[in-house]
Amino acid sequence: MGESSSYSSSYNYTDDHNYTCPRTDGVDPFYLATGIFYQCIFLVGVIGNGTVLYVITKFAKMKTVTNWYIFNLALSDMLFLTSIPLFSIAIIFGGCWPFGMIMCHVSFTLDSLNMYTGINCLVVMSVDRFIAVCCPMKASKYRNQRTALIVNVSVWVFSLICCIPNIYMHQYYEDRIACGLNYERIGSTEVVATVHIVYMAMIGFFIPLVIIAVCYTLIVVRLRIVSIRTGKMEKSRKVNRLVLGVVLVFIACWGPFYTLRFIFALYSQITYVLQPATKYLFNLTLTIGYINSCANCFLYAFLSESFKKSFQAAWFCTRSRDINSDLTNSSGYVLRGGRRERMLRKEMDKLGCFRKWSKLRTDDGKFDDDNYLSGVQHNSYPLTSLTTAVSDACRSQE
Repeated sequence: MGESSSYSSSYNYTDDHNYTCPRTDGVDPFYLATGIFYQCIFLVGVIGNGTVLYVITKFAKMKTVTNWYIFNLALSDMLFLTSIPLFSIAIIFGGCWPFGMIMCHVSFTLDSLNMYTGINCLVVMSVDRFIAVCCPMKASKYRNQRTALIVNVSVWVFSLICCIPNIYMHQYYEDRIACGLNYERIGSTEVVATVHIVYMAMIGFFIPLVIIAVCYTLIVVRLRIVSIRTGKMEKSRKVNRLVLGVVLVFIACWGPFYTLRFIFALYSQITYVLQPATKYLFNLTLTIGYINSCANCFLYAFLSESFKKSFQAAWFCTRSRDINSDLTNSSGYVLRGGRRERMLRKEMDKLGCFRKWSKLRTDDGKFDDDNYLSGVQHNSYPLTSLTTAVSDACRSQE
């Protein structure tokens, strides 16, 4: 490997550093197209994630435990996207970094932090969904906004710890006007580079992916059991497709990048054989990974009916009380908060599990739909199957 990595902390390819900036050998068409595409990611991502952040803080009905985790993910993507314009200019000019030492460290710290914060947010959301679906009654003890805040802060602290090696090895090369990794700060360039790449791949992708896969596998199993009891197989299939989509989109975005890094780290001779195609492969896979920063808002927000209505309110100036006043179920019935709560309480009382009613509330005293029933979508209580649904919830706690 070379002395350093330019231009992103996310990968380690050796470019020709025997140049001075600004480059005089012209602009590579591939890098030009990549830089323009980065700007598109920036625009779409800022609009999408900005809307997510706005609606969660604006509308009271959007301030649920799950949505606060989505808020954290959107915030992570938004902070990272602020550095995308700088990266786009740097890549267009072949790795030159004309923004100085301070912006070098700030931008690449955000780049490194986003890698770990993003995947850690997904892990937290997966574990949260596992708790909500598989342990709906007991979850009320832990699933509240205070816990969500603590977890979100912990995600940032843990992610910052994970990216300490990246931050330490970052260096601004004033003589070349470049910004990248300097493995010689620690030891042998070849050994340190290999260890670092394997470390990032395992911590930033493979280990979290295993946790996510286990959580969603258990969720799917639980949803199938509930769907058999309640007879709502179609709803179960829809949820299963959504869950599978969450995993597949993440793998599609970051899988090629981390897989390529992992292979090249273990079999370094491939890097030399494929030169100069290596740097193009790394840039291509990294670009695909960055797409995830603007895809998350579609994946976790636009697939939710509550988010769709909130987005409409945000973009078309709908009155806030029209969004906060009621919740619409999948059968087309509108159940206002108090009425929905009274109906559920009445049904549980009939089935002899009235005392478990308090477990449907969070520590702050609010009714938590997520903690109500495994296998039933958020804020969705079909009137035709209410008794069956409540009965299943009661039986699950026997």
